[in-house]
Amino acid sequence: MAAALSMTGYATMQGSIDGSAGVASASGTLGLEIRSVNGRFLDLALRLPDELRQAEPALRELINAHLKRGKVELRVSLDASAHGALRPPSGPMLRQLSQLQQEVLAHLPQASPLSVAEVLRLSSQPEHPAA
Repeated sequence: MAAALSMTGYATMQGSIDGSAGVASASGTLGLEIRSVNGRFLDLALRLPDELRQAEPALRELINAHLKRGKVELRVSLDASAHGALRPPSGPMLRQLSQLQQEVLAHLPQASPLSVAEVLRLSSQPEHPAA
């Protein structure tokens, strides 16, 4: 008879990432912490920063493909300060963002306005020349 493997475990890791990692404009130090305990069904809890929220469906699919049961908690942290401080947005950039937001809201009134975190993230991205 094969030995039973425990479903209880804990792991943590940290590593540097940059915007080329396929996660929008995320860069800095990425931290992962995963905990699991035995359970009859799969109970998955993800704790992600706002910058990585769009990756949640893919993470759930990946975890569901490998686990069938247990209570699993995945915590992800992103420390953007590891690669430099945030730059405050310039006046012209704020005016441009405001104008773009007004245009979007005029066409999509149900759209949410930009948050302070989104404005700061956009202002910290390197500028790309127009094509």
